[in-house]
Parts: sequence; C-alpha cells; structure tokens
Amino acid sequence: MCTDVSYIKYGKKNILYLSAIIDLYNKKIIAYKTSKVQNINLIRNTLKQLPSHLILNSILHADRGSINTSFKYKKTLLKMGLLVSYSKKVLSIAELSYRVFLI
Repeated sequence: MCTDVSYIKYGKKNILYLSAIIDLYNKKIIAYKTSKVQNINLIRNTLKQLPSHLILNSILHADRGSINTSFKYKKTLLKMGLLVSYSKKVLSIAELSYRVFLI
C-alpha cells in the first residue's frame, strides 16, 4: 500500500486536502478522506477507513513529510499493526505510481 496527501484548489483561495491510500497490486484506492486542513487527524481518519483484512502485517509506504515521520503517525501505525516504509530523498516508484494514479 502507498499513501500521500494531495491538494485541490477550488474557488479563489480555498484548498481541499485529499489523503488517499492505494493498493499497489491493483492500483485501486482502498481508503480516502478529505479535509480543509492537512494534519495528523486527516491521516488517522484515512487509516481508519482501511479494510481490516488489509491491515495486519501490511506495509504502508509514504514520503518523508513532517506528518508521516511524526511520532503520532508512527504510533498510530504500530497500534494498527501496520509496518511503515519511507522513500529515499528522491521519489520512489511507489510514490510515482500513486501520483500518476491521481492525475
């Protein structure tokens, strides 16, 4: 699985954040949430949407953004039974798959 947050501009100055998790096997969105604020709550709410059969011992790949590397994020994943994988400083194949999927 791979996750990222994208933003959608609407109106003159409004932004909506889209947090999504995709299954890299079939390239389908398996969980998503939107919010007017990008914070740990947006990410946690997205994680809560994951089907339970996909969680245990699965790997969730993310970039090295401040939310994804925070203690709260790591604690949430650990509590859920998810393993975390991070990109190197450059974009990974998994992230490119995610970004191409959203375009």
